Amino acid sequence: MPNLYHNSVTFASQVMQAFDLVKTMTASSKHNITAPPVNLHCSGLQNVSGYQFIIHSLTGQYCTRLKAKKMWLKVLEHHKYMMKSLKRDPGIVVAALDYVENINQISQKNYVFIEQKELQQLVEMSLFDGLTQLYNRNTFMLLVDKELQLAKRHKLTGSLLMIDLDNFKAVNDNNGHKHGDDILLACANIIKTAIRSMDIAGRFGGDEFMAYLPNSKFEEALLIAERIKDTIRLELSKHKSHNTVTNILTTSIGISFYPQNGNDVNELIQAADSALYSAKGNGKNLVHC
Repeated sequence: MPNLYHNSVTFASQVMQAFDLVKTMTASSKHNITAPPVNLHCSGLQNVSGYQFIIHSLTGQYCTRLKAKKMWLKVLEHHKYMMKSLKRDPGIVVAALDYVENINQISQKNYVFIEQKELQQLVEMSLFDGLTQLYNRNTFMLLVDKELQLAKRHKLTGSLLMIDLDNFKAVNDNNGHKHGDDILLACANIIKTAIRSMDIAGRFGGDEFMAYLPNSKFEEALLIAERIKDTIRLELSKHKSHNTVTNILTTSIGISFYPQNGNDVNELIQAADSALYSAKGNGKNLVHC
């Protein structure tokens, strides 16, 4: 079976959209779905039908279009039967599980149903960085891309901050990775507090963070960047360490602006990265645009 699960962000998105599609189909009784709700990039699944996509999302199984359509329509019939018998709605997932386990005569019952709690855990693992609980790189870029689409449609502005800790390698080398993780977590919390509720923050990798500020002006972005820089320097000086390395840990920040510096997320990241290197090259602990 082609592996739909290798990209966790894509998988989480597809499962959630599949469940939304299931609810829509159940409510409207429009069953003639011919295409999946998202573009599948996984090898072997680019041309699957909507029925195949739903059955795969619900059960983890890949089957032919005809078989998937028949199975889905049978699941819908069984769902109606269960509602009538129980005099309540057990939900489409429960109905599907009952159908493939107890009704459908299939020799190999190796379906993989996803419990709601497990799905929630999977989504959290897929979308967020495990240490800082900020969005991970892939999710951050997907969300910023959506924001840029809105900005283009409504002619809005935006700012992207690339935030890098200065001298962080010395922290790990002198104090150990546990202390380094504590510093990264503290920085993430500072960034969360400094940005607005509408803003998006993520961990780009290592000691590098990013934030996107939708519909923000130059002065707002600069003010938030300076707040992050100054707060990190102040707060990290309070962290206990085996030596004075933490006391000299500062932050450099590069800022790019939409639409002046780019029309998509990659262009904005490249521009912010250039500004970041300029800040580091001019002595660090600086904000450059």
